[in-house]
Amino acid sequence: MKQTAVEWLVDELGLVEYEGLSQPEWIKHLISESKKIEKNQIMQAWLITKPTTFNSWKKEFEQYYNETFNK
Repeated sequence: MKQTAVEWLVDELGLVEYEGLSQPEWIKHLISESKKIEKNQIMQAWLITKPTTFNSWKKEFEQYYNETFNK
């Protein structure tokens, strides 16, 4: 499974729950928004390189993204 740049950064900074102490809400929000932006960028690149019909591109992209990046 591939790792996105945002996931890599989160891992490198150790931004995970540790001994029951979670990150502040603003950090969780920044991570969530960063992942949304990154997914949109991946989708834009995918659309440029993948010939597909208008009606099926969203379903095809979600399948590609989930198989490639979701754990």
